[in-house]
Amino acid sequence: MISDQQKVQHLYWRMGFGPPLRSVSEFSLKEDISILFSNSKNKTPLTLHDWDPVLAKEFRNMTTEDKAAYRKQERQARIQINQDILDRFVNSKESLREKMTFFWMGHFACRIANPVFIVKYFNTINSLALGKFDVLLKAMIRNASLLQYLNNNQNRKSSPNENFARELMELFTLGIGNYTEQDVKEGARALTGWGFDRFGEFVIRKEHHDTGNKKFLGKEGNFDGDDLAGIILSKPQCAHFITKKIYKFFVNDVPDEKIVQDLSTKFFNSGYDVELLIQNIVSSEWFYSEENTGTKIKSPLELMAGMIRNFNIKFENPATPIQLQKVLGQLLFDPPNVAGWPGGRNWIDSSSLLYRMRMPEMLLQEAESIMAPKESFDNLETLKTDQASGQGKKIKTTFDDSGFAKLFNENDNIKSTTAIMNFLLQSPAQKEKIDLILKLTSEDKGRERIFKTAIYTMSLPEYQLC
Repeated sequence: MISDQQKVQHLYWRMGFGPPLRSVSEFSLKEDISILFSNSKNKTPLTLHDWDPVLAKEFRNMTTEDKAAYRKQERQARIQINQDILDRFVNSKESLREKMTFFWMGHFACRIANPVFIVKYFNTINSLALGKFDVLLKAMIRNASLLQYLNNNQNRKSSPNENFARELMELFTLGIGNYTEQDVKEGARALTGWGFDRFGEFVIRKEHHDTGNKKFLGKEGNFDGDDLAGIILSKPQCAHFITKKIYKFFVNDVPDEKIVQDLSTKFFNSGYDVELLIQNIVSSEWFYSEENTGTKIKSPLELMAGMIRNFNIKFENPATPIQLQKVLGQLLFDPPNVAGWPGGRNWIDSSSLLYRMRMPEMLLQEAESIMAPKESFDNLETLKTDQASGQGKKIKTTFDDSGFAKLFNENDNIKSTTAIMNFLLQSPAQKEKIDLILKLTSEDKGRERIFKTAIYTMSLPEYQLC
């Protein structure tokens, strides 16, 4: 039987990055659902700090010293963007919008190095994350980051490049089996000339666009990218593909086909209303069932955001969160490929699990950690982890546990230990684990005992699940 507390925490883990720091007596599922949606009506654009890009020609004419300074400034801009987004995941009241943005960033996955392009990409997704999918799709096929990553700037009528058209159908809308190779070829023709300028603004280079007739998914005409999107969206298979992917991300890695079909039919009939689809999910009883609660492995960013939120963690070195993301396998704007991060059990192997379970001590008690050495951050970051003859590296942080501590009774060891574990874990605390942590904290008192209980709880394998 799932408790009301677990249901609310489940809601916040799946539709955000963990529950807010408030007493569980204040939790109310109906009210919290309403709060999630009402807060996420707001839209807060990401801003770019202290970055002024130059043309390639201008860069080539720079001195060696000026080039190095420019690259340093570019790296710092990327670090700041990463920091700002992580801060939104942790602190924003628009948590549902941020979580949907996180989902769409994995859906329309691309590697981005240019800070201007990163901000435009993020803001486009963030502003449209809970709207109509057709609007988001048409915006994304105009997005400089996606067009660049999938080589559409090289897509010309004299030599069509099929990358963008293929991924548009395979990964973004329909899935394998719902289009043909001929559709890819014709789709590529429709997208010829679609590109961007140095500022990341969408442009159509008419001299490179194929204005001839195309046959695409059973339709014929002088199609362009918008026409392709319209034809694709008219197919119920598109609604089913998107719904299934949303279900696997927010509900369960193993989809219930009957539920997915019902949701996708409603999604299609609503004109691809994403917010309504999410409302249908969170208002259903099955969303809070035992098979869907505490069964998903937290992504690295979900894991980090939850810890940072509970203890208001600040990193002495602003690059450290980037290093952690890389070690854990989820660096923002650097997915492994256009399919995005595979998720699920792929987040965990023997070494990464041990690293994850040690993170609470690393972030809150300066426990030593050896980060896996990296040659580079896939050419996006040149930050390297200091290695000293295999000796451990300490992560320097400051934190404030007062907000967490005040939620629990400092004077009742058994009750507060159980309450802490039930707050941090999405499955009921097991007696043997409670007894173990009580033993480990038997000599501690008050706030220190609460703090250590939290660290031991977050070091359990169960904390990896949400």
